[in-house]
Amino acid sequence: NQLAITPKGLVWGLVSAFAYALYIILPIQLIQKWGSMLVIGIGMLIPGLVMIPFTGRRLFHGQYSMDNLMGLVGLVVIGTIFAYTVFLKGTSLIGAVKGSLLAAMEPISAVFFSFIIMNEHFFAIDFIGMAMILLAVLLISLKDFMIQKEKGIL
Repeated sequence: NQLAITPKGLVWGLVSAFAYALYIILPIQLIQKWGSMLVIGIGMLIPGLVMIPFTGRRLFHGQYSMDNLMGLVGLVVIGTIFAYTVFLKGTSLIGAVKGSLLAAMEPISAVFFSFIIMNEHFFAIDFIGMAMILLAVLLISLKDFMIQKEKGIL
């Protein structure tokens, strides 16, 4: 009968949900017109430049090593640029709804690999949540399959 979240947390959650919807829907037409590399490059450059004053870069007095540089390049190139480019290209091909549903599978893969690789322990409620995500993806996919079958596409 009450919400177990602070108002600030609720606001940030709603803002995050809205931003995620925009994150998937807005760039589709731009990518189809200009290509994913240009749109993503500009989309990452502008906020990157805007955020420079807020990064604390001026306060860093450590030393850069080859290991640090390789880790940074790996995170930026593979973990951000490549992943985001592939995700948005795929979303422009299959649609925003299917793209966001498939993106919902990422936490499940993270849980699976943390269970296998790091011997992490999970509770029944965790598995129920994963099953609900899988069921949602399955139901949407089946609905699309039935619609395509009725139209004679398959």
